[in-house]
Amino acid sequence: MLPLIVAELLMGTAQTVSAADFSATSPAERRNAVLETAKTKPANGVMLLTQALNDENMLVRRAAARSLMEFGKSAEQGLAAGLANSDSEVRMICLTGLKKLEIVTYDQLASAIKDENIAVRQRALDMLIGMKPYTKETEALLELATRDKEQSIRESASRATFPFYRKVSLLRDRVDNIVTSIDKIPLPRDGWKLKPDPMLVGHKEKWFDPDLKDDDWNHAEIGKYWGEFGTNYTGAAWYRGRFKLPAKPQKYDAVEIEFGAVDESAWVWINGEYAGQHDLGAGLGWDEPFLLDVTEFIKWGQENQITVRVLNTALGGGIWKPVTVNIQRVGQ
Repeated sequence: MLPLIVAELLMGTAQTVSAADFSATSPAERRNAVLETAKTKPANGVMLLTQALNDENMLVRRAAARSLMEFGKSAEQGLAAGLANSDSEVRMICLTGLKKLEIVTYDQLASAIKDENIAVRQRALDMLIGMKPYTKETEALLELATRDKEQSIRESASRATFPFYRKVSLLRDRVDNIVTSIDKIPLPRDGWKLKPDPMLVGHKEKWFDPDLKDDDWNHAEIGKYWGEFGTNYTGAAWYRGRFKLPAKPQKYDAVEIEFGAVDESAWVWINGEYAGQHDLGAGLGWDEPFLLDVTEFIKWGQENQITVRVLNTALGGGIWKPVTVNIQRVGQ
């Protein structure tokens, strides 16, 4: 069956709207013409609304952008034209419309991810993040976004592309018996190193490597916010520290590292091996204790190296409560 507007055109009965309807002196009248066009959907409606995207009045332009979506996929060219509009809100509406109609292209997203407006770039990034599984082209755009000048965009892109993830499985989750700690070894509070990572490159440069030279990193402590020792910073930063373990006990079932709290997300490496994460999302989990099973990563009777990547999006920041290594057994 032919679409109604096509059938009307073939029959010579399709309604048209004169350009004069869009040339009224009053912006309110021009906006009403836009809304009426969206309601009646005349044959030349897309053309007129596309022209109205360049109206001198902001409200008319934006109404035209929203009205184009009412024409469905036939408005593709008009919406695509809106992506180059001088009004960032028009660009945002048209980008959203193309995505909603499932006709947005890679080239359009590639352009939008470089838009001068932060909100447009963020909207393009959100669309890219939702386009799973990622293609090489999508990954390239996400990688570009990790270098954006806006911190919030870098963080969103970094979360989407961050290659480290481990399902957290603790001894208490694997057994029905009581789990008890036969030894608790607190990590030293001082002697740590800290380095901010505003461009989110630490994982790419392997700042978790136990042999990394960190002589030029800042001195740090745990058990307090990083601002308390001079790091007034919001974003990602990396801690590096060392701790000694005793000789291997005769009987034990697991070794778990317990963080009293990290503000607000944490990713942990032990001796260069990724152990797991505590990442509940921006603004969440900053005051919650968490544990990771590190049984397979620790070295008994010698020094161990630990790296913690912390992402803080507001206020304090850092490993602000003590950290303990718990040697666990099943039973009392």
